[in-house]
Amino acid sequence: MPSRFTPVVALAVAVLIVWQQVVGLAWMQNRVVPLLPVGLWRAWIPMILLGLLVTAVSAIIARRRGSGTWALAGRVAGPVLALGPATVLAFQGRLVDPLFLWTYGLDVPTYTWPVVDVVLGTLLATALAATTARTLARTHRPTPA
Repeated sequence: MPSRFTPVVALAVAVLIVWQQVVGLAWMQNRVVPLLPVGLWRAWIPMILLGLLVTAVSAIIARRRGSGTWALAGRVAGPVLALGPATVLAFQGRLVDPLFLWTYGLDVPTYTWPVVDVVLGTLLATALAATTARTLARTHRPTPA
């Protein structure tokens, strides 16, 4: 059974992703500097938002109707859709816009970006693996003999 806060957190993260792009978390010369690069809006960010929506909806269905096959599929597919692309982008070094960090005075040297990318990608991959394993472990039901 998912936590009752799962839909709230998933939708809050989705709103934050859109907020940082439209309203902004940082500004430079009266222009919004998004945390996630603008080029990701073509395919990656919609997939991440879809994953967050699937996670929220499947958690609501699981809490209301119990953990059925569709709820389980959604609870596994949602994090995969949300965290999978983010993990790939982090390992490729395309998840965080360096200009965003520079706006806040964090001048990360070029030679340290690969380390930042690996650490961020590893954290996201670990979160994805832990979420999927936890979901599958909680829904495992022993078959009657």
